[in-house]
Amino acid sequence: MNLCPTTRTIITAAIMSGSVALPTATAALLDDASLNLQLRNEYRNADRPSASGDYGPKIDAWVQGFLFDFESGQVADTVSLNAGLYHVEKLLANPNRSTRFYLDGHDSISIPYANLAFDFSEKAHITIGQFGTDYYYGSLDYLLPLVDESSARTVPTLRQGAFYEGRFNQFYLYGLYSTRAAGGYDTQWTDEGRTYFTFNEDGSMNILIDESPFYAIGGLWENDQSQISLTLSYQEDVANQVMSRGSHSWLNEDNAYFKLEYVGLYAKTTGDTKANERFHDDSYGISGQLTYNKDKATFLASIGYVGNKLDSPEVDTDIVFPFDQSIDRNGHHMTSWQMGGFYQALENINLGLALVVTDGYSDATKNETIEGVGANLILMHTTQAGPLKGLRSSIILNKANEYRERNSVTETLKYYDIKFTGHYDIQLL
Repeated sequence: MNLCPTTRTIITAAIMSGSVALPTATAALLDDASLNLQLRNEYRNADRPSASGDYGPKIDAWVQGFLFDFESGQVADTVSLNAGLYHVEKLLANPNRSTRFYLDGHDSISIPYANLAFDFSEKAHITIGQFGTDYYYGSLDYLLPLVDESSARTVPTLRQGAFYEGRFNQFYLYGLYSTRAAGGYDTQWTDEGRTYFTFNEDGSMNILIDESPFYAIGGLWENDQSQISLTLSYQEDVANQVMSRGSHSWLNEDNAYFKLEYVGLYAKTTGDTKANERFHDDSYGISGQLTYNKDKATFLASIGYVGNKLDSPEVDTDIVFPFDQSIDRNGHHMTSWQMGGFYQALENINLGLALVVTDGYSDATKNETIEGVGANLILMHTTQAGPLKGLRSSIILNKANEYRERNSVTETLKYYDIKFTGHYDIQLL
């Protein structure tokens, strides 16, 4: 085939520009790139008599997590690559006890992820692929209602789809489309969608996969003292939800710090999920917390209330501020209270104690009442110097009782829970 001089010139220029652009793009990806490793050593030993199957009642797991996160530089000041590998190695796990999702059953786990991020401007940042939605791990800039799924497990939560973020002065807008999830309580990438339950006539339960995607849109406003956020979510045949968070902090004349917070949720099941609910098709939860800090002492007081107990696990009503390592705070029509505090005993050591009380029903039948009381003793340490500077460790010792009354007969369930965590971050690149 004969090419005219003009065509040959164009092709030659294209090849030359491509040969230059490829190494240039590669260099841009590597420039300003970062590779971080989080080492997480965690141990859990507990007795939760109200749990069964994969959840308990006896729990034992000791694991070492290696969490790699790579973030490239930008090509054309716009496109960057993010990828990582989260591996959890089993150190010890009693085969006769549940590992409660610290492992895949009793096996070590590995979860890779990757995504492309498009940073068009401060008002338009889009992530496509597999990405984190875990505020306390650092995947999110804010604790976004219905988007954040901060995990109490070694591996942070991940979703797959697209995530939009935009900043408009004091206002932050976000939108999410997602299907599959991994991390947290999910030990592998699952089939598309989320799980939900159906019940047979004999009361046995089926676990099904809903293939419909999850949509969420919301906004957050903040200034130096206050923050408020609101998210709406929709998932076909699962639920419509609205959730809000807010806080306001201030200093008084004595330079004491105060912070007032609230969280609220309303959810209504739809479609197949609604049809399979045995008692109620909606639920709600609301909670508030007050924090006070002066010098080395911090005090906290909180209260929470949860409405209907739903059969579907897709509506997460475990949103209240009162915390306990063992007993639930989101039973049917359940109220929970908590008081506690922390004291900085030394520059690198904090001691904490949190007491909780619960009052409600085990489920929507109201056949069984629950009154619970729990105590959590917390010790936190941060290494301040030496080769392990920055190592953060904590241990929680929990003891709790639940008094469950059915047909005028009271059963006492006795819980204990021991949890150790040691976290150390290394910047490799």
